[in-house]
Amino acid sequence: MQSLEFIHQCKNALPQGFSVGALLIDAAGHQTTIIKYCDQQRIKYTIRAKVTKAVRVQLDQLEDSQWSSLEKPNGEVCEHQQTYRMLPLHW
Repeated sequence: MQSLEFIHQCKNALPQGFSVGALLIDAAGHQTTIIKYCDQQRIKYTIRAKVTKAVRVQLDQLEDSQWSSLEKPNGEVCEHQQTYRMLPLHW
């Protein structure tokens, strides 16, 4: 099953009145169709992506102040783990 089809299947299986508010998916979800769908449906998403040459170039240009510490669901900071939010593409 394709990733976008699976997202649709999960959405359709939710009880009436519920919706998908956020999506966490691995590198297989790094697809234009999934990103467009999430943007159109206003679904917040995190996609784990492989670091390509283009991504590495962007990351290498960042200042230390642009990185944020990762936090656990309870608000505790994860040691030695930081994140940077790349701006979404505009379709």
